[in-house]
Amino acid sequence: MVFAAIAVTSFAQTRHIAANKDWKPAEGKWTGTLTYLDYSSGKPFTMPAEVAMKLMQDKIILSYNYPKEPKANGNDTIFLSGDGLQINNADIVERDVMEDGTIKLVTDKPGTDGNDHKPAMIRHYYYVGKNRFQMRKDVRFDGTDTWVKRNEYLFSR
Repeated sequence: MVFAAIAVTSFAQTRHIAANKDWKPAEGKWTGTLTYLDYSSGKPFTMPAEVAMKLMQDKIILSYNYPKEPKANGNDTIFLSGDGLQINNADIVERDVMEDGTIKLVTDKPGTDGNDHKPAMIRHYYYVGKNRFQMRKDVRFDGTDTWVKRNEYLFSR
């Protein structure tokens, strides 16, 4: 019984995040692309994208600029739980530090996706570092074993 408590505590600590420590190296401006799956055509579409990241207490403000589609420009917020175990109310299921110091975070959360709003498991990947910022959303619809890459932001500086 004591071993189980130690194992759970150890796992929670390894997937714990903090805005100031984990996200601070990524604060600032980035240039890259957004690729998303158009469910109507079934084909991916890629366009140039820029983002400015600003850290706040338990949230990260992202200001997007799409040079070829300025009508799509906008802001988004990533919410970090106070205990550091969730991103946007999704449980962090993996946290790794890559060789270059980039932190990889993976979250899972049940939800809906697609043009017909089917129930699905939603998985987000975040790669946060000094020279790399990447966010990817994968979807596995209920009743299937296949993960579909829904969209991906790839940024560098």
